[in-house]
Amino acid sequence: LSSTETPQGIIAVINMEEKNLVSDVNKAYIYCDRIQDPGNLGTIIRTADAAGFGGVLMSEDCVDLYNPKTVRSSMGSFFHTDVYEDISTENLKELREQGFSLVCGVLTDNTVEYTEADFKKPVIIIIGNEANGICEEILKLSDINVKIPIDGKAESLNAAVAAAVIMYEVRRQRKLLLYSEFSSLDKESYKMCNFTIAFFKNLCYNGNREFTFSEAE
Repeated sequence: LSSTETPQGIIAVINMEEKNLVSDVNKAYIYCDRIQDPGNLGTIIRTADAAGFGGVLMSEDCVDLYNPKTVRSSMGSFFHTDVYEDISTENLKELREQGFSLVCGVLTDNTVEYTEADFKKPVIIIIGNEANGICEEILKLSDINVKIPIDGKAESLNAAVAAAVIMYEVRRQRKLLLYSEFSSLDKESYKMCNFTIAFFKNLCYNGNREFTFSEAE
């Protein structure tokens, strides 16, 4: 009943939910193309959750989502992250038509460093198989190819590590976009913000006694 020598002594029966793909152009997604290591898949799910991604897309030949090692390595993110299985190349084409850019982590003649790519627009990051990379069919759909520079003697990065580096660059760029949009507010908008803050401060003060919103309710 267990694949480990010292299990926690808990057993449960659950339904293997089949989710229909629902995409949100305001969020980023990561696509796993034939990822075979369950530890990698679980780590990618965990990182996508931490980085605020909209979900994880899995190709038809990925490792089993319900592999015990996948579940364990996700560290709980498995249960509250949207993961969509059996996403085909045709599905990727449809998402591209909806406005998503496909960004492949791969070395080609036109590859740029991952920090040079524009991740502020709707985007799907594609991470390939540990041994063979991204399949040619998907590479033909790619809008931009990115790489992570390696200064030492290592030949490559682990698939989950590479995914994490790129996902957090997506997060960094999108946070900067939000900050720049806020800082571009005109003076009248700032005045309105200050007025709103002052209004609520007064609302939360009654005579000589401060009270909270919960008390007011």
